[in-house]
Amino acid sequence: MNWNNKLNKRYTLISLYVIVTCIIIYCLSLVAKSAPSIIKDIMSKVNWFIQVAKPILLGFVFAYLFDPLNDFFEEKLKKIKIKNRQLKATRSWAVLITIILFLL
Repeated sequence: MNWNNKLNKRYTLISLYVIVTCIIIYCLSLVAKSAPSIIKDIMSKVNWFIQVAKPILLGFVFAYLFDPLNDFFEEKLKKIKIKNRQLKATRSWAVLITIILFLL
């Protein structure tokens, strides 16, 4: 028996489309049934990411806000001379002064 003569290509293609569509609809129904748990899992991951990223973003904000103040103190400390020698570690001293001012 020759199957090529018995099968109509057009109807075979249509039946293949129907089968694939049924499989896709079935998979989507499974996803829809478990959507609350999927959303819950996604939201827990998003909340975890926010908790991890919050201190990093806060650090960037503080660095952005305190950099001009730190540069100001660094320039002022570079002008200070002790026993005709320039003060060493002016950046460290400027950071320390900025932190102390922030804490006050």
